Amino acid sequence: MTDGRKLWRFRYFRPSGSENRLGFGTYPEVSLAQARAQRDAARAIVADGRDPGAVK
Repeated sequence: MTDGRKLWRFRYFRPSGSENRLGFGTYPEVSLAQARAQRDAARAIVADGRDPGAVK
C-alpha cells in the first residue's frame, strides 16, 4: 500500500543504454523549482556522457 507521498524523479539512460531513475526528494520538502534545477544539472551530466547516479 502506498502512503500518498509525491516524489520528484528523473528518468534517464546510462551510457551503457540501460534505463535508470534518480530521485530528488519528496514534495513539498523539495519545491518544483528545486526539482527542476536538480533535473537540469542531471541532464547536463547525462549530456556529458556520465551517469548522474554515480556522480551524486
